[in-house]
Amino acid sequence: MGFTLMVMTYSFASISGAQFNPAITLAMAFSGKGKWSLVVYKGVAQFLGSLLGMEMAILMFGARLPAKMGPGADFWGPQVFAVETVYTGMLCFVYLNTLVSRDGNPVQCGNQFFGAAMGFAMLAAGYAAESVSGAVLNPAIAAAIYFEGIMYSSAHAFAAFGAGILFRVIRPDETDTYEAHEREEAHERNLGLTKHKAFSEGVGTWLFVFTIGMTHLSHKYTTARPLSGGAVYICMHYALADRSGGYFNPAVTLAVMLSCRERCSTMQGLLYILVQFVSATTAAVVCELINLDRAVQALRTQADTLSGTPGICATELIFMNLTCLAVLSTVTVKGIRSRVPQNFYHGLSYGLSYAAGGFATYGLTGGVLNPSLAIGLGAARVAGHLRGNTVDTTASVAVDFYKCLCMAIFELGGSCFAVALFYVTHSGYHKQDDGKSRHLLNDCSTVEEGLPVNTKAVASYSSLERTSDGADLPSATTSSSNDHYLVPQAPIPGQN
Repeated sequence: MGFTLMVMTYSFASISGAQFNPAITLAMAFSGKGKWSLVVYKGVAQFLGSLLGMEMAILMFGARLPAKMGPGADFWGPQVFAVETVYTGMLCFVYLNTLVSRDGNPVQCGNQFFGAAMGFAMLAAGYAAESVSGAVLNPAIAAAIYFEGIMYSSAHAFAAFGAGILFRVIRPDETDTYEAHEREEAHERNLGLTKHKAFSEGVGTWLFVFTIGMTHLSHKYTTARPLSGGAVYICMHYALADRSGGYFNPAVTLAVMLSCRERCSTMQGLLYILVQFVSATTAAVVCELINLDRAVQALRTQADTLSGTPGICATELIFMNLTCLAVLSTVTVKGIRSRVPQNFYHGLSYGLSYAAGGFATYGLTGGVLNPSLAIGLGAARVAGHLRGNTVDTTASVAVDFYKCLCMAIFELGGSCFAVALFYVTHSGYHKQDDGKSRHLLNDCSTVEEGLPVNTKAVASYSSLERTSDGADLPSATTSSSNDHYLVPQAPIPGQN
């Protein structure tokens, strides 16, 4: 599903907006980025497409196909509703931030990762939600399959509303005029730290840990946990990197903070780390509440795996070093000679480096590679014991938490090791005092390595036309004879 959505998003984003989901269309309206008049006729088209696709599948594979989809046998209404809400909301939120956000997808330097972000968001949601709700995540599909449609559609509508509100909270200046938007951006740069940035880190970390936990509880995809976690890193980093940096990992945050690339101040990094630990612990406890029996078994298996030997701690240190070094080398450094202000592979590098390390260490540690996840596992283990959901003794639970704490410490040590390597391998970036790394992401005025920029061709928001779906469309007056200096044009979601 994820790769199909990725391809279709890239194919149709400039034609219809590539929403393919009434929940996303509804989230556009709730966020103020789309018109309410589009919800009805796009929703009808999406429902008819889903119905046609389902009928074709039934003709090909038999009339019993819908019976194979829907809620898992071990789960009931509130659990299904919660999981569908979380992951439908994640899809809507990623769409809003990567396709229609003013900062995440500026008019004159539009990103090229929007399709990848949507595809990996669907991949992560499919792995995590399949055993609980069937990973429907689309009210048109739920209505076409005609099982428990009211519950599913209610969850999807609630998710769309939540994603729209969350988008407005994290990006409160999205509906401002261009001049007010620029003043707000300058004010945030001067502050260096805002509640919106910290909240962004909390949201991304919560989704990462929750996805890891739900995939681990899955009957089919429990061994795909590193891939699902890496997919969350990819989609949420692309969605929020321009806002908070998109780190979602205390070790990565520490590495960026110590790298002296002016991307994360000490105060900002310490607050991020605190928020990440709190969010991870909350997500781990919620995972346990969704499925108590399997959660307890999974946590006990995880604790047995963590033998606490020096070899296991060294393994976590080495592969945490890999992930942190990948982030430092691609997020804080442009790394390519191009007229675009940034590379577009930074999210892929982050997520896939975690997945590689997670699969490599899966047999030893379960592929944790995140101090907040390690502490969250230990905290959920303690919470389950306090509620009487385990038969283990207090001493054994304390030992398990100690093992998780040791893992977290060694993972933080791996980030320090990555910073030392980064100073050696990228020493040239520390010798030049150009100050270009601080606001590299989505800064259309940033130019590296002496490349020319046609500043006259940068369109102001006051000269933009509006499409019928509320998306920014550059007017013809912004073109010039030097258009070869323009960076690639942004997609135009919702253009009719």
